[in-house]
Amino acid sequence: MEPLPWRLRSRRKVTQARGRKLEHDMIEWIVILLIVAAIASLLGFRGVAGVSAGIAKVLIFIVLIGLLLMLIFGVLVFA
Repeated sequence: MEPLPWRLRSRRKVTQARGRKLEHDMIEWIVILLIVAAIASLLGFRGVAGVSAGIAKVLIFIVLIGLLLMLIFGVLVFA
């Protein structure tokens, strides 16, 4: 089996890096929003705390669904 041309190898690395970067960015946003929610609730800003916690909850579900899909399709690819 001969190695891939350099253009295909670099494209594959970029695609893999983008997926990891997107997941990492979403997890960062979840942590930031949860910290904002905690500080806002301590200071008595219930509306801000509720909204930021709600957005964090939605992002958590998106990340979990993405991880589940990657797990399912990864198992199907290797099967």
